[in-house]
Amino acid sequence: MRLLVFLPFAKGKTGLEVLEKRADILRETCTRDFHRTPRPRSFTGNHNAIVRFEESGLRICVPWKCASQYVKHIHDVVISDSEDNRRFVGDTQEKKNSTVLIARHPFVRLISSWNDKLLRENVLQSGPMMRHFNIDRFVTSDHETHLISFEDFLNYMVYAIEHDEPINRHFQPQHNMCDPCSSDFNTVLKVEHLKDEMVVLFRSHDLHVKELEETFHEQTGGFGAAEKDKLIEKVRSTLRPIPKETLWKIYDYYKNDFDILNYSFDMDMLTIGGF
Repeated sequence: MRLLVFLPFAKGKTGLEVLEKRADILRETCTRDFHRTPRPRSFTGNHNAIVRFEESGLRICVPWKCASQYVKHIHDVVISDSEDNRRFVGDTQEKKNSTVLIARHPFVRLISSWNDKLLRENVLQSGPMMRHFNIDRFVTSDHETHLISFEDFLNYMVYAIEHDEPINRHFQPQHNMCDPCSSDFNTVLKVEHLKDEMVVLFRSHDLHVKELEETFHEQTGGFGAAEKDKLIEKVRSTLRPIPKETLWKIYDYYKNDFDILNYSFDMDMLTIGGF
């Protein structure tokens, strides 16, 4: 039995300390396991994943399907709001600078991507994506809500991985858009607690934005917000029909995301962890 272990943070830490501790663990992992150490104050990433709040000292790298639409919506709210209408809290005297990585459990992200991008209802994306990447080769039966079932989709993924076919960026590992070992991240947020953690992050920059409490997604699909236990069970029920051989191949494809971002998966129990 292979069991991937996640060690929780010490109890009693404040919200901001947890986010910064994650970044410490990230740097240690990059140095110890991948022999990579980012240059001080470096910040890189795919241009589609970079969100900057320059006046507030915030630089965020958020891969697609890691709540990127939500973060970009908050950015639009902040830059469109006049200085007079912004509400600041706290008493920080000097400008704080945060270089932020937003991460998501790889299997949650994968299920969310399938549920969003291949949903029948999202006709402007799902049909063209199926045709462009020739995914419909793997459809074995009609699915009520999606153009391809999740099991058939994973069979496509395994084939594409093994035959070095191009894979849409929504389904690629998140480190392809935001390389965790290339930037000097001092804060790491996780989508599983994103709203609470965004509030903590923004207040550490003396900035309050009421829209942080909102859910924003431009189209139907995704995985939605769920309590921890419900999220774990939702993933388990989705993965239960999938052959273990297929799951191991998919896990291996995302292995660097699991290792670098400190997420876990128990293959026997089909239990996700590392939040």
